[in-house]
Amino acid sequence: MDNEQETVVLQRRAIRAREDIPAGAALSEDMLISLRPCPTDALPPYRLGELLAKTATRDIPAGDVVRREDVS
Repeated sequence: MDNEQETVVLQRRAIRAREDIPAGAALSEDMLISLRPCPTDALPPYRLGELLAKTATRDIPAGDVVRREDVS
């Protein structure tokens, strides 16, 4: 429905940094948390595995969305 499309960003969760993550750090599950809202370019919680054991390519502040391009 149209009204649901407008609120999808607010209703869904995105993978975010639980703590400040410095560039070069290997990501682990305890460093990440799933919170609302979920911007359209953010990763949903079911894609967490794509980030684990990857290296952060930028400093990621606590609470910031972690995107696929933020890791290598």
